[in-house]
Amino acid sequence: MFQLLTIVLKHFKETMRQRFTGSLVRLVITGLVSGALFAAGPLLHARDAGPDRPVAKPPLRPIFIETVDEDAEDQLEAARLFDLLQGKIAFAEYQEAVEPARKILELSSIEYGPDAVELVEPLVNLGQALEFSGEVEQATAAYLAAIELTGKHYGPVDKRLIRPNAGLGRMAQAAGDHQSAVEYFSQARYLLRRSEGLYSLQQIPMLEATARSLIELGDPEKADHKQLIALQLYLREYGEDSPEMVEPLMKLGNWSGFMYLSLSPSSQAAMPCMIDRRALANGATPNPCVLPGQRDLYRMAIDIIEKNYGENDPRLIEPLRALANSYYLMAVRWIRRVDSQGSAFTAGTSSVYYEPVSQEGYARQALERALQILRSQPDYDKREERQILVDLGDWHLAFRNRIRDGLDYYREAWRLIAAGEGGPEEANQAFKNPEQLVARAPEMPSHHSMSVDYRTPARKPMGQVTFQFDVDEEGRALNVDVVKDSLDDPQKRVRRAQRALEKTRFRPRLVDGEPVYTSYITQNHVFSYAD
Repeated sequence: MFQLLTIVLKHFKETMRQRFTGSLVRLVITGLVSGALFAAGPLLHARDAGPDRPVAKPPLRPIFIETVDEDAEDQLEAARLFDLLQGKIAFAEYQEAVEPARKILELSSIEYGPDAVELVEPLVNLGQALEFSGEVEQATAAYLAAIELTGKHYGPVDKRLIRPNAGLGRMAQAAGDHQSAVEYFSQARYLLRRSEGLYSLQQIPMLEATARSLIELGDPEKADHKQLIALQLYLREYGEDSPEMVEPLMKLGNWSGFMYLSLSPSSQAAMPCMIDRRALANGATPNPCVLPGQRDLYRMAIDIIEKNYGENDPRLIEPLRALANSYYLMAVRWIRRVDSQGSAFTAGTSSVYYEPVSQEGYARQALERALQILRSQPDYDKREERQILVDLGDWHLAFRNRIRDGLDYYREAWRLIAAGEGGPEEANQAFKNPEQLVARAPEMPSHHSMSVDYRTPARKPMGQVTFQFDVDEEGRALNVDVVKDSLDDPQKRVRRAQRALEKTRFRPRLVDGEPVYTSYITQNHVFSYAD
């Protein structure tokens, strides 16, 4: 314990010795940052913050449980350090939070001794500031010292162990050690449930983090189960028809789409139920998913809004657009085929193919309804209107082959942008490059139709091919040529990729409101072996 603490404190030994000894405000700081930051987004998601992960801000004043009537200047300096630490963490200025966190730990060590229980919270606060500043080694030392000290004074299942275990889990996850991350998050969740109850919503960030690492470990079924637990916790807390369920349902639906795209082709072919519970892989019995599919989650959100606010409420627009994009997501997907014939050595084996899937107009219906609801509002956001118009244009070009209708939607979106403050220049900028449409989804990584970068930890580089092509006014790829390749045996793979690119539809470039021909576009396709 003392050695760990020495590592953490070494940068401040020279400047802080004896200054406040005997006159320090007695800082019993349980609750200073622990409660506020534990519930905050940054605790488990600071490294992958997004729109659904707001940064919660803790109270701006420290909690003083006991004070000593000593020199007022010393008390003011101690209070200043607390204010500074909380302010920096509240605004995610973690590098600036390191120095006051270290000083507080140094002062507490001088006042109480290196093995005192009063050092637990300062160690954890310092660990968090160091972690989010990228100082992994020192953060690890601080967390481990806090765990050792807590175990010595409070035992192995005290709630003060939650934050350091969660911190170690985050760092293990960031370093790619997902097995350790799962173990740390599981321990933190176990301790939290002992402290806050079996159904506490505070365990949901830990379930989400565990699910991400399970995906990376190649176990999407267990990850799916963790998210089902999160859904059950939300339902128990709010009730299935409560408006408060809308945000969790959208969040879980977004997770399903993001995690589906992170799977290898073989896993995508086995787990289409992550998007649509009715979509079974060939030969897959029973359904491997336990969480409702992405589309089911979005439809549940739509039903709740309709029941509570009516069928024309603007809150329906977001889930309707998300539902439409779930169809884009699987417009072209990996499909597993099982060979039931052949020799004794090949019968029952499976192959994975990348194939188009019929969309039947569900996306168009959802988008048209979203546009109708938006336009029925007395004062609506024109930016949201043009986004839906672009979505509709994309759908018509990619799936319905109604080129004229799709181009009309693009023209209308261009005019809306041009009517704004940026004028035609901003509108031209918004449509400055042709964009590939399939498979397309909001906030998701782009996928080329024949890219076989399997995105698995065991993949080995095979090489890449660079194509050059044109896109005409109707979004067709023309004059597709290979300009560079680094494959050992390129012919078959290059031909397949080239044919796929020739069949791909693009959103064309628009200039002054009209689609134009675009030449000399380049695109790279990365190929990998997958174990």
